[in-house]
Amino acid sequence: MPDILAGMRLSLTVALILAVVGELLAAQEGLGTAVLHAARSYRAADLYAGILLLGMIGLVSNYSLAVADKRILAWKN
Repeated sequence: MPDILAGMRLSLTVALILAVVGELLAAQEGLGTAVLHAARSYRAADLYAGILLLGMIGLVSNYSLAVADKRILAWKN
């Protein structure tokens, strides 16, 4: 069970990265596309806001899985 939850945390990171890359390549709308358009049009504030938002999504997702890990595996700690 601990290995499954560790794998879920790692796969969450990969999934977030691939979702943004997929948006950059194929989407018309989305956070990845907004970041790309901000970079191409030299809108630094929008660029950093998008990158910060993506980082916060990853941080909150990782934290929520860490909390679930501690609750589910209370016997391990």
